Amino acid sequence: MAHHVPQSLTFHQAVNYCFESEAYSDLIIKCKDIEFRVHKAIVCPQCKFFEKACQKEWARKKVTKDGEFTFVEPPEDSLTAVSSMIEYFYTEDYGHHAFSNLAPLNWEAQMRFHIDVYMLADKYNIERLRECSASKIRTIAKSKRAGLPKIIKEVYNRTIIDQRIRGVLAEIASWYARWLFRELGEEFGKMIIEIPVFGKDMAEFMCGARRQVRFEAGC
Repeated sequence: MAHHVPQSLTFHQAVNYCFESEAYSDLIIKCKDIEFRVHKAIVCPQCKFFEKACQKEWARKKVTKDGEFTFVEPPEDSLTAVSSMIEYFYTEDYGHHAFSNLAPLNWEAQMRFHIDVYMLADKYNIERLRECSASKIRTIAKSKRAGLPKIIKEVYNRTIIDQRIRGVLAEIASWYARWLFRELGEEFGKMIIEIPVFGKDMAEFMCGARRQVRFEAGC
């Protein structure tokens, strides 16, 4: 299929054009019956998982009316998180397309969305996306501290001890520990008793024994 491309695109405009139009795509990422047509030259340098999936000995192929594509179907990933990951590969940000046609998300839904993106980035070791989503989680957490115990409990109950998202939330809780104990003393204290590993994680941040490693994510 022929594509008309404006002649005077800047580099960033050209990348955005390819993202929006799927022009010149050569890789299909399938998630929950949705196919995303993307570009190996954009995706593979940013993620070893996709780089290896496209190597000759592992690659699966799919032939369509538009040509032959390498085909990758990551298992059991969130559709909105995968869509956001792809958006980040092209724009160094995300969240502008995943819910563009939906009503604004409430605080809990926003937190869960960014936590899902963080966990996907952690799974595929996409460091800059991981820090981008962590930055968004920190920003949103400030706006409704009273919701933190519920989110923290959800995350600790669905993750294992070495998953980094726990550290993000434990650090946030350490910032607001005085407020959380003062305003939500019974609820917050009960959660610490129920999930002692969270109390340990938070205490390590509070006393300076542990620190999150950050860098400028451009997000």
